[in-house]
Order: sequence, then structure tokens, then C-alpha cells
Amino acid sequence: MRKRLILFLAVSLEFTACFGGTVSSDGPRKGAAETRTPSTQNSLTAAGEEELRALIETRHLADLQWPNFSDHGDAVREFYAQAGYRLAWSQAGKPTAQATELIGILEGADQKGLDTKDYDGALWPERLKML
Repeated sequence: MRKRLILFLAVSLEFTACFGGTVSSDGPRKGAAETRTPSTQNSLTAAGEEELRALIETRHLADLQWPNFSDHGDAVREFYAQAGYRLAWSQAGKPTAQATELIGILEGADQKGLDTKDYDGALWPERLKML
């Protein structure tokens, strides 16, 4: 359960960083001469990484049903530190298969006796559209 909550927070943070428009995971910007290599495909711009780090450090994400994640902030920071503050749940502007599977689990939390709204169940379809 704790691991799912941490993953939920990580996915939510990442999608929030993507919504800010600071991600560089969708390939070169218009007019860019360089092409992306697989190792940089999930990188954030400097501003995007700064935004992600700030969200992690504040341990608060207003878009969540329960925005204060201080109890799990260290684990979320460790998750992204190990990933080099790269996008772990999306690639080329789309959720990974693992993210899609996790979101399905979160949306169906009520089937496990949990309250779906605690995992932002109703918000995921719109978040996915925005991504």
C-alpha cells in the first residue's frame, strides 16, 4: 500500500511538471536542429527539473485530493534522485505502460475496498488528456 502511494505521488508530480509546459520529452522544439537521443528523451528542461524539485521539496501538490505528502516526501525525492530527475512515467509526451497500469489500479481502488477519490480516481482521465 505504501509503495502504491509513493508511486501515485511520483506519477502525479511528473504529470504536473508536464502540464507546466516545461518538459522536453516530446522531442526537439520547433526550429531545433538537434535530435533527441534515447538517454535524453525523458529529460526535463532546466526549468522543468527546477519545478519538479520544488514540488518535491515543498511536499505539497495542490492538484491532489490530499495535497500534503510530507509523510512520503523523502521516498518521492529518492525515487526521482535515482532516476536523475528524468521523467519516469512518461515518454515522448505519453504515459508509459507502467503508468497506465498504475492509473488503472488507482481508478479501481474501490474494488479493493479503498476510496477511489483518495487516489484521485476521477481526475486521471482529464490528466491523461492534458498530457
